[in-house]
Amino acid sequence: QRNLLEFVTAEIIEERRVQLQLEQPYVIDGFTGHFSGSKVELVRETPQERINIFFNVSKSVPRRCDESGDLSPVRSVPKFEVLIRRNDLLLSIFCVYKPAAFGETDGEGDADDVVFEIQDLSLYKNGWNDSCFTIDASLIDDNLQSMLLHVLEEKGITQEFARRLSDMATAHEHALYIEFLENLSKFTVGLP
Repeated sequence: QRNLLEFVTAEIIEERRVQLQLEQPYVIDGFTGHFSGSKVELVRETPQERINIFFNVSKSVPRRCDESGDLSPVRSVPKFEVLIRRNDLLLSIFCVYKPAAFGETDGEGDADDVVFEIQDLSLYKNGWNDSCFTIDASLIDDNLQSMLLHVLEEKGITQEFARRLSDMATAHEHALYIEFLENLSKFTVGLP
């Protein structure tokens, strides 16, 4: 346990040294952030509609080694749900970051400017339940996908917004990792 405690203590010191700070208020392009543990909700409301974006930073950082064995920068890329509410109808669009997002390439040239894509969609009344129909975005027409991405852009959920969302997620995930290390240290020495 002593080796573990020494290692965790050194890790806490190093992680605090490189820690990014989230500045209050937590706002991205008019969306206000609310944090509850690893869960994050961004909200923007207009008289016509309410838009919520939900994501969880747990397990949102992919493996860090590239093919050469070098460590790549740590970046949180959580799946996120965009929920657009109009009256009692809700359009749910689940989005994922592309594997080649943020400068990583697949060996075929420069990284694409597109960092996220739609994974699946639902449209339902009042609230979601298991009987609501959800469709995998890969099964819908490319033109419809493009139009839905355009709808997201009109709502402010652009590729640049997704980059800033990842920045926020990265800072929040890192703060939670440091908190985890501090709690592990307390656990190791038997403190309540």
